Amino acid sequence: MLSRSLALLAFAPSALSKRVRIVSYNIHAWRDAEHADNLERLSSLLAGLAPDVVCLNEVLDPFAAPAPDDPYWSEVRERRGYGRECPPGSRPTDERATHLSRLSAALGLPHRAFGAANEGGFFGRFPFGNCILSRYELADVRHAILRVTDADLTLGGQSRTTADLEDRGATTARVQIPGMPGGLGIAVTHLDHKAEELRERQISEAIAHCKAAFGDDAHLLMGDLNSFSRADLDDEGWAAICALYASKGWPPPREESLVQRALRDAGFADAYALQAARAAPTPPPTCWTATRLDYMMLSRRARETLRVQSLTTLEWDASDHKPLVCDLEI
Repeated sequence: MLSRSLALLAFAPSALSKRVRIVSYNIHAWRDAEHADNLERLSSLLAGLAPDVVCLNEVLDPFAAPAPDDPYWSEVRERRGYGRECPPGSRPTDERATHLSRLSAALGLPHRAFGAANEGGFFGRFPFGNCILSRYELADVRHAILRVTDADLTLGGQSRTTADLEDRGATTARVQIPGMPGGLGIAVTHLDHKAEELRERQISEAIAHCKAAFGDDAHLLMGDLNSFSRADLDDEGWAAICALYASKGWPPPREESLVQRALRDAGFADAYALQAARAAPTPPPTCWTATRLDYMMLSRRARETLRVQSLTTLEWDASDHKPLVCDLEI
């Protein structure tokens, strides 16, 4: 599977340009959709892609996988992980023993920035957030917490409790790519999983965080935005997601993504639409709901500096999301 995917991703920049490969991936807190440890599969997939920068959502750190038969796995799968104490040895004090350090070493991406948004959520009492791994040094690393309040419980009309109303985060850094003065700004964020109105506020805060970090310099904003548009789905796909919402007792989804509208208004453009040769007029789904929730967006200045050669979504079983692989030409 991986070799066929890599064949589709082959890209040789011209002698006067430089290729940068960036991957964005929600890794589901170091487990696949069935809650089995996914570190080895992540390492194999990402190492084969030879990325320069990897941006990760749903990272637990410090974290090391409990034994496969530890009750922790089934309890989280059954949605009983909120506030659960960490199993013995699963929150190591030796950084080298953590999944994040092991992945960083396996990929040869020694520079990293992890920002915890909360601790004690769906996956238990582990710091939970976003991470940037890079081949190149990172400068001006910043973290922002996108905070929620009890008043947000009623947003979106979807039933929820205070337990699943979690702070989210945004992490930014300047990747010091040789030949690119000032580096390339990278921002990774992960928005609320239920309410579009809350996501709209969170993306506005993430955009403001980018503005403070990068000003008008070239930067990318990416991650699991948990937002989708009717335009990205055919009639069958739209009917399916509406049926899923109805089965949960939720109001029908909005046809227009408020998150995408806020990004457009702020001058960002979708890398999928910008790529040199699109495989299809609409982007493929990126997660288990068969919708596109994961995005890579370019600022105005980034579009003047970079050319999107390709943006590919890979089929892989290491998470409940699929990785985005973007080749940029400087």
